[in-house]
Formats: sequence, C-alpha cells, structure tokens
Amino acid sequence: MSANRHVVYTVATGSFGISEDAFPCNTMAFDKICFTDNPDLRSETWKIVLMEPGGLDPQRESRRPKILPHKYLSNYEYSLYVDSSLQFLTPPEAIFSLYATPDRPSLQALAHPRNCAYEEAEAVILLGFDAEVRVREQMDFYEAAGFPRQAGLITGTMLLRRHNEPDLIRLSEAWFEQVLRFSRRDQLSLDFVAWRNHFTYGHLPGSIDDNPFVNWRRGDQARIPANFDERYYVWMHPEVLNSGLSPREHYLKIGLPKHLTFAPPVDFLTTLANRYHSDKGTIYFNAHGYAEVYAHYLAPLRTMPFRLLELGLLRHDVQARNPGGPYDEAPSLSMWRDYCPNAEIFGFDIADFSAYPCPKGVKIFRGDMGAPSDLESMLRETGTPMDIIIDDASHASHHQQIALKTLFPYLTAGGYYIIEDLHYQPSPLEPKGVTKTLEVLRMLANRRPVFSSYISQDDLKTLANDIEYIHFYDSQDRKFGLNGTDAIAVIKKKGRAAVKSTPTVTE
Repeated sequence: MSANRHVVYTVATGSFGISEDAFPCNTMAFDKICFTDNPDLRSETWKIVLMEPGGLDPQRESRRPKILPHKYLSNYEYSLYVDSSLQFLTPPEAIFSLYATPDRPSLQALAHPRNCAYEEAEAVILLGFDAEVRVREQMDFYEAAGFPRQAGLITGTMLLRRHNEPDLIRLSEAWFEQVLRFSRRDQLSLDFVAWRNHFTYGHLPGSIDDNPFVNWRRGDQARIPANFDERYYVWMHPEVLNSGLSPREHYLKIGLPKHLTFAPPVDFLTTLANRYHSDKGTIYFNAHGYAEVYAHYLAPLRTMPFRLLELGLLRHDVQARNPGGPYDEAPSLSMWRDYCPNAEIFGFDIADFSAYPCPKGVKIFRGDMGAPSDLESMLRETGTPMDIIIDDASHASHHQQIALKTLFPYLTAGGYYIIEDLHYQPSPLEPKGVTKTLEVLRMLANRRPVFSSYISQDDLKTLANDIEYIHFYDSQDRKFGLNGTDAIAVIKKKGRAAVKSTPTVTE
C-alpha cells in the first residue's frame, strides 16, 4: 500500500485538459493522479499515468479508471474521484478526515436534484449528450426490470470510495458493464445497479451547485462539450480532414474560438414522440419519423394558443394489453400536451379511452369517423374552428375522405389538415375499387380533375378552391421494406378561405 492511504484522481481522455489550480494549496497528505490516454500530457500538479488503450471511445475510456478504481488504485485505501472541471473549496485532506471513516458507506457521492434516472435520461436526450436510441433502450430495460422512478440519482462528478471492499468491487464491475452496454452517461446506471444489487451508498452534504467541498466551473475551461459529435463535426467542417489534427484537437484549437457547430440539433417534438412510444417518432413501432414534419410546420405556433384535433389515438401495444378497453394511454395526446402547452387539444376515436387521465386542456370524444354525424356531434361540443386537424385513425381510404369532406370546412383559414400513412390501407377495412386518398390528394395538388366515391364533385371543387398547397413527405419506416413514399400529406387551407361555423343539430 502507498505511504499515503488517500488519493485524489481525475481522468483526461480524448484531448481533455486538466486543471492546474484545482487545489487550494499544495499538500502531501494525499497523492494526486491523472489517468490519460495522451502521451504528451504534462502537469506540475498531477502525477500523469498513461493508460493502456482499451479500444473504447474517449468517453467510455475515461470511465474505466473512474468506475473501476480497484483495478488502478489497489494500493490505496480511499480514493476521491473528481471531474477535471472541479476546483476544491475545502482541502481534500479535510474531506478524507470527515468522511473517509470505517463507519461511513464504501461509496459516497453528491445527490442529484432530479433524484430519478428516468428524468435524467430525458435531460440527457434533450441536451444531446448521448444517442437517444441507446438511452431509450436503457430506460426500457430498467422499466421492464421493475426499477422504480424517483429511486435516487447521484452526481458522478465527485466520488469518495473505499474502493477495495468486495461489495463495492462487485457493484463497480456491474456498473461498468452497464456503461459498456448502454449510455456512456454513467450516472444513469449507478442507481439501477445499486438497486439490483441491494447496495446502499451514502450522500455527501449538498449538491454539485451548492456544497462546501468543490466549485463546478461550468464553461470556465476550454474542454470538449459533452454532446460533441466527431462525425457530425467533420461532416460540417471538412477542413478538419486536412488539418493534421484529430476532430477533438481541431475543435479545441480552432473550432471553439470560431464557435463552429459541433453537434446536430435536437428535435424536441421527436424526443417527445419517442418518450411516449409514438410511431410518429424515430424509434418505436413503425418509426415513421413524422414528428420532424410536424415540427417544421408547428414550431412557430408551439407556445401560442391554438386548437388541435387528432383522429385516431390507439397504439397497438396498449390495445394488446387490454383488447376490449377502456384504454389508459393516448401517446400522441400526451406528446401534444407537452409540445403545445397553451393549446386546446382534442382526441377522437371509436375506442373507449375513459381510463386515460386527460391532462389539463385535453379532451377525448368517442365516435365513428366514417359517420359524418359523429364528427359533427364532436364539433358541436368542442366548438369551431380547429387550427390543426390530424387524421391518424383507421387509414382506410373511405374514412379518410369522409373525414376530410366533413372537417375541412371547419378548419380555420390558414390552418393545417394532416393525413398520415397514405401508403398503407388495412385490407379488412378498405373497400374494393376505392380511389386511394393519396391519389385524390395528388389530383388536388396538381389541379387535375378529381374523383372520389365519398366526396361529391361540388365538395371537391370547394376543396380545390380552398387549398393553398399540399406537401407530401415519406415515412421513415424501413422495418418491413415498405415503400413509404408520399406517406403523409400536409394540406394548408388558404388564408382567406371560408370557414364554416359550428354545425347545428339537423332534424
């Protein structure tokens, strides 16, 4: 064992720098070690220890010493891991004196204000800190395992450990396996591993933003951002390839001073669609990717008060769990509620959604979209006009066309009528010989003669006169090799088109 029982250590991989002024004063009461994969790194403060290559990306490479101190620091009894952006407010020897005692748990960390791995996962996704599909897979796995919400969350920037203890070694090995399998954001997995292994850790007082030990210098140092995407950075800035620098070195030396973009933008609506397992997103079920289309049109309206109606609310797995209903989930309505906080949101479906706890500003109506009387009855209760109407219901051509004929007149001038999944009609519902809705819309878009068995010529003529444009977009569903061309249509009503008032009861 080292002459010093205590060590403070950090990790610098992938062109990360280290802080030379992390400590308030020089002391010999503990050792200071920096593990790195950079043979050129030098320091007057830290003892530099070059790591053997592990074949991992820089983020996961840095997690090896961080999570597995028993493999790197076995000759010390206690270790204090700190992120390189931290500056000590209290001499580390005082921390060791107070908290590195046999009566304390073998792992101690600062608590995270979110206190929930699932909430932290949403923040990681929105900040672009890791690939969404990997984080979603991780949280799905945890949920299936029964890991509860609000089960605790550490801040992984400072960890005090009695790292050679057998139960902590087992926890650490399992923790690193999670980081290799799932997200590199290690604080997403620690509490799950602790829960599954019945391991109890301790909390140091305070939080990362308010504690007596360290100051988190956000943005004070030139460092690689947590959401830095090497492939995207090179793609956006091809000059990197001829610079003789790695993408990370190029960013620190050239990209950072020039404020070059280093990560793709995060589409908030797509993340919401994925959060609620809607196929409008990019991960679950058919993964159509329609949310990106919606965001293109609705982003300017997002915080404004408007009225949105969606036809068709059922998700296949919700139906499978309880085939006859009533149903307790309406994924797209939950998505719209989060995306449009000031909108009035209405849902319409033939199924029973009475078990769904409608959030404030959301209301569901039950009816048959193939029956104009049911649609008009709904409009009498909701009032008109609607600013956005979305048809994601049966996808049968006659239902789509009946709904379009019935509802479009009640769409506000300048509003959007959107029809999904035009490339797919369920054969049990589709009438033989019917003109597909996609063909009807193509004829309308190209100002050609239009034919429909479910919309009269007078109504088709009115539609043609009131439509400003029809834009078509493909589905991103590639799981079954389907042709997703022109799968979703965005129909904009003219800004001066007539709008019908709320339908009256007919005798």
